[in-house]
Amino acid sequence: MTENSLRENYRRNEKHFLRIIEFVKNNKEVKQGIDRFFNSALLICKSNAKEKVRILYIQAISAAGGSNLTRNGKSCKEFSTKIDKLGDEQQIELKDFFRCFETEINSFTDLFKHISHNNLNFGPKKAALFLNKMDWVQRNIDSGQQIFKDYNIDVMDLMIPIDNVIIRILNEIICINCNEQLDQYRDFAIINQFFKEKLGSKFMLIEDLWFWGYFSTKGNGNNRIIEFNEDKFYTAEFLKPTVENRNRISEFIKILKND
Repeated sequence: MTENSLRENYRRNEKHFLRIIEFVKNNKEVKQGIDRFFNSALLICKSNAKEKVRILYIQAISAAGGSNLTRNGKSCKEFSTKIDKLGDEQQIELKDFFRCFETEINSFTDLFKHISHNNLNFGPKKAALFLNKMDWVQRNIDSGQQIFKDYNIDVMDLMIPIDNVIIRILNEIICINCNEQLDQYRDFAIINQFFKEKLGSKFMLIEDLWFWGYFSTKGNGNNRIIEFNEDKFYTAEFLKPTVENRNRISEFIKILKND
């Protein structure tokens, strides 16, 4: 989809989009709990900074769509070799981490471009997820357990880790009656740029659509339908299957369908 097409589709469906964003904001504490669950290993990890970075890389590459063990293993081995240049300190300087990649990297933006193009089995979605996980650790755990001594990353340097679920939800909101739909891979950069413009420093609210969409869709890929997924609801270890949570998901679906 071209940027102009996205802008036009958004203009026609802006009120619907803003209702969804308002819901996401109002239920942010739920997603924050999920983030703590997925990053629990880092909350209790007493290892050095290098080991924490390695764990985050493994988590990112093993996320949905990362089931090729052979390719994942090779990628993690290459990454481990790079960061082995670091010492065993509990905290490291950001510039020393950047130097591990033997190319000029001065920001998370540079790092994203490098690893999404040069690391095996590590495209834009996983690269974005990796950087987001490092950012989460810096902002959400005790200072003594943080990875970097001198973390000064602007949130606008991060990227939304666009996946099939987020795309399906965005298409339902913005492109419901369009001939052309957003694509996870082709439109990765356009989506990030556009929602940074529209939402400013709150653009990562788009990433929350993965969580709500997970329980609100059935099927795979482009064949996902908008419907409460009871099987996921009762098998998800990261969300209690309470009446309150069921009602929240039902509310999300109602807004999503513009009922």
